[in-house]
Amino acid sequence: MPKMPAGQQGMEMSSVLFVIVVAIFVVTVLFKLGLAYMSYMAV
Repeated sequence: MPKMPAGQQGMEMSSVLFVIVVAIFVVTVLFKLGLAYMSYMAV
């Protein structure tokens, strides 16, 4: 098996930041939707 070049290890900092931003956006949307559904389902 050929060895991988040394420069191709892990993710770049911009990729890590992009993943973090997307994760925060998804969590925020789910939190807001969850609160809306909880208040709608409340008696």
